Amino acid sequence: MLWGLSTLTFTSLLPYIIIRYFIGGIEWFHELASAGSVVGAAAIVSAGTIAASGFGNLASRFGVFALFAFSALAGGGAGMIGGAMTLNMSSKSGYAWLGNLFYHFSILCVVGCYSIIGMLVARSRLRLATMNFELKPSAVLLIILGLGPFIIGMAAAFTCGFGSLAGVLLLTYLAWNSDLTPKAPKWLPPPPPNVPSADTDQPPQPDGAIVDKP
Repeated sequence: MLWGLSTLTFTSLLPYIIIRYFIGGIEWFHELASAGSVVGAAAIVSAGTIAASGFGNLASRFGVFALFAFSALAGGGAGMIGGAMTLNMSSKSGYAWLGNLFYHFSILCVVGCYSIIGMLVARSRLRLATMNFELKPSAVLLIILGLGPFIIGMAAAFTCGFGSLAGVLLLTYLAWNSDLTPKAPKWLPPPPPNVPSADTDQPPQPDGAIVDKP
């Protein structure tokens, strides 16, 4: 809801920004980046709220939202280290536009990462049953969410800060694949349908079973 209202407000103000650009007096890229930051922050907060709403009691919801907010602030900040370093190094060269583009691309990846994780946490709470050998998907996602800043921070540390975006992509990949329903291989034939035969009232029996006829 918050993200929708922010997007609607930005869309309604867009004609005035365009008119002011043609008249003069604003820097369109700076204004667009500022508006995008507000919309992106609203998307992360909305995703965290949706993730927390899937839990039963108020304490669990507050704890999940606090964990999500901590991970988004710490992990998101670590994920933008590479973009900020590139922007700073290229500011005095002829490739300043490239550093600026990479910096905003890093922000976009951080927003997409935590928006996806928030939706995945909410989705994991909708599963009615899990296999005996499966871990609880919501618990796995919360663990990944808590370890998010450390995953991104380690990726940034091993690459001297420039590869922090790789940690964001790795975190998204881990979260995306943590709630996949196990599927049988394609070569395995499907089980026979468990429906009664047309000429008898007895239920189907497994192969080799002895059926008592009346």
